[in-house]
Amino acid sequence: MKKAALLFPIILFLLHSCATMPKEVDLKESLKSKAEEYWKLRLLEKYEETYKMEEKSDLPPLAQYQETAKLIKKFKIESFYIDKTEVEGEKGTVAVRISVIKPPIPKPVKDVFIDEWIFKDGKWRHRFRLE
Repeated sequence: MKKAALLFPIILFLLHSCATMPKEVDLKESLKSKAEEYWKLRLLEKYEETYKMEEKSDLPPLAQYQETAKLIKKFKIESFYIDKTEVEGEKGTVAVRISVIKPPIPKPVKDVFIDEWIFKDGKWRHRFRLE
């Protein structure tokens, strides 16, 4: 009887942990989906909405964020494609393939960059970088 009484809380804990920890495959898919949503909003210049998706720890005020996003906008993004997602613990990276117009070059130039994300409080948050 004592063994059963001791095992019951342990079994409940393990079941609860398994139920609340997303699988890596699920995290990769959710990250890809969130990154696609983020970049669609960036293309539409919906900076107030993308601001809400950012990790708050190093985020500047909204006005500064919008100004920075507008500076980045000098390169017109024609299209993007989420190429690859990687998840390690609570950190994720997304390889974003973009096609941009970089004046004075009239034809689109293809580029790849790595976007960083954090899984926090059950949600993916984009890591905003001032570059």
